[in-house]
This record gives sequence, structure tokens and C-alpha cells, in this order.
Amino acid sequence: MIQPGGSGARAQPPRSFARILLPLDGSPFAEDAIEQAVALGGHGAEYRLLKVVPLLVTEVLVAKVADVVHAEAEAERVQMEAYLQHTAHRLRSRGLRVETRTLVHHQPARAILEYAADQGVDLIAIATHGRGVAGRLLVGSVADKVLRGATVPVLIHRPTIPTPPMPEAHAVAYAGESPGSV
Repeated sequence: MIQPGGSGARAQPPRSFARILLPLDGSPFAEDAIEQAVALGGHGAEYRLLKVVPLLVTEVLVAKVADVVHAEAEAERVQMEAYLQHTAHRLRSRGLRVETRTLVHHQPARAILEYAADQGVDLIAIATHGRGVAGRLLVGSVADKVLRGATVPVLIHRPTIPTPPMPEAHAVAYAGESPGSV
């Protein structure tokens, strides 16, 4: 990567993006990337809002439990589709072309990358929660996985909204410890 103003930097005309994918998770953090993407794509681009509902099913789960998990994922998918439609309406009211899609997948980053390839997007604009190294180790980073696996440019936006701290019990569970253990 050549940094602007660094040695070896060459002036290149700005690249235009016709299809921009915006993976959203329902949080204000993720929505903070929208304006950055619109600044790059303008009114000539098509914006694709995508929500991936994680499906947390392992081979150990019995069919009855899996049905409950699938039903919960479907309920969240319906709720997130309403969220995407609301967000799309706000962008359409500004004259922007917007499509929405909600997917259920056990690996959100993989689903984003597959959707980007299938739809021929030119840019993926995604927000990072900015949890740092410890947070990425505990909960992983969809943005990091998308960045590493993408075959198109990726705009990683770090929101100006501070990331709320992860609840202690939630963090401990991710670390593989039970609450209250030292």
C-alpha cells in the first residue's frame, strides 16, 4: 500500500464505484459507515444494504433444538429486514438507489464476501467496532475477516461513536470461563 504523500505515491484519478455493499448489524456503529460510502459513490452508485443473521448451530444439536434456533434466526431475519427497509427509505429519500438483502448464515464474514462476489460489487464499506486486539480475540472481527478475504476494495470505517464496553459476563463467557471465576 502506498500512503498519500509518501515516496512512490502516484497521482491517480479517483475510482468510481457503481455498486457499494454496506453490511449492517443494526447498530449505530455500522450505520456510521453509510455516509462515508455515499461520499465515495454519490448519486450514481447503487447501494446494497446487507444484514447477515448469524446461525449458531453445531452438529451436536438435536433436530428439535435446531428447529428452535432456526425459528429464532428467522424471527431476527424478519426484524432486520424491517430495519434495512427503514434505513433504505432514508437513503432513497435523498435520491439514492438502494436494494436490501437479509441472509441467515453461520459465518457472517463469509456470507458478506459471497454476496459481494455474487452481486459484482465494486466496494464493501463496513464499520469496525474498534474493540482492539483483546476484543478481536474474544469476539472476532467480521470487518477484519472481510478485509482479509475481499477481492474488491474495502472501506473500513471506525465510527466516531464510542463503542460501549462489552458486558463483563458476556466477555467472560467468550474467554471460556464461568462468571465469577478468577
